[in-house]
Amino acid sequence: MTEPPSRQYEAYKANGWPNEVAEYDPHGVAAGGMYSECDGCRSRDWFGPNPWSEPGTASHLDFVMGGTGGNILGVCGASPSRDNDYNTPLDGHWGMNAKTTYKAGDTIDVSWCVSADHGGIPQFRLCDDEGLVSAVTTPDKPPSLADLEALEQCFQRGLLRCDDVPGQDCSQVEVCGEYAADWGACADKGKYLHCRDEKATEGKYWACVNTQETCDHGFMARYKLKIPESFPASRHTILSYRWDTYENNEVFVGCADVEITSDGDAAPVTPKPTPRPTKGDVATPKPTPRPTTILLVPSARSTPNRSSSRARRRGPRTSTSRRRIPSPSRTTSCTPSTSTRARTARYYNASRTSARRYLSSSASGARRRTAATAACVSARPRSSSTCSRTPTARAA
Repeated sequence: MTEPPSRQYEAYKANGWPNEVAEYDPHGVAAGGMYSECDGCRSRDWFGPNPWSEPGTASHLDFVMGGTGGNILGVCGASPSRDNDYNTPLDGHWGMNAKTTYKAGDTIDVSWCVSADHGGIPQFRLCDDEGLVSAVTTPDKPPSLADLEALEQCFQRGLLRCDDVPGQDCSQVEVCGEYAADWGACADKGKYLHCRDEKATEGKYWACVNTQETCDHGFMARYKLKIPESFPASRHTILSYRWDTYENNEVFVGCADVEITSDGDAAPVTPKPTPRPTKGDVATPKPTPRPTTILLVPSARSTPNRSSSRARRRGPRTSTSRRRIPSPSRTTSCTPSTSTRARTARYYNASRTSARRYLSSSASGARRRTAATAACVSARPRSSSTCSRTPTARAA
């Protein structure tokens, strides 16, 4: 689509073809192997099974185009050989802002450069739901397949009809007057634009080219369409292009970034829905640090083996106390200090003195008891045993 310029056309004008910059590929706009989806569509004669016979029914959105990211065609296109996804705006390249401004109720010119003319039904659509459109106008947020499906349905409801332009020729391809009269493409006359070789330039009754004007890849096809007067003003919306082919089984797509005003005034800034949070936007809470463990060691003073009298003298003690555990890296000397040796010597000397005094006192007492016993025996009869049982103190 050249008027208004699609995102693919912007990339082409910026880089040309062939080019070394991976932004444009002329094959990045179509899905192959597409067929109309309806009861009996696949059994229709001639070109009946192809997408044109029931416009909008061929499922093209999830067609994988290629690239390292596995881009899908979507509503705006993607490249099969390069990593281009036209469904997501790329700053400095495409999709960041409107390139063309229209007014609601205006009749506008649209055009597209036809390279391989396959005939069929070209469609130009608008979606009046800003929230759905934001799926393809929000940078750095690739749309999901569900987003694209909802947007495609909105675009189909917003088809710009051929007969909305007064006096425009909305004739149909000739088979609509024959065996295809009840097919979707033919049933509502005036709804669709039909490729029908209007200028006899291609020699095929289904040709889309309707001018003698050349373009970069072939010949130009031009149409007039009308933007609904009730369409809401928008600073940035999408004019969608979809081409369901007649001669083969392909679906071509494109997106043009446009602004639509009302009554000649600038469109108000329409707030976009809040984007879904990404993984990088959600703050991951840091784990709560574990508390430092304090080891509780039973106090030596509260050991159960201590005597009750000592416990009473020292008074009540707590059952536990904080005690620092020495670090394994700390070395402990086994050699007693000078003060320790001094205390040990004093204790040893005192013990020796006490022992000598005890032995001395014990010997004196024994001599006194022996003398008393001898005196008692000499004074009484030999048979008496009283002296042996009488304490020394009493005998004296």
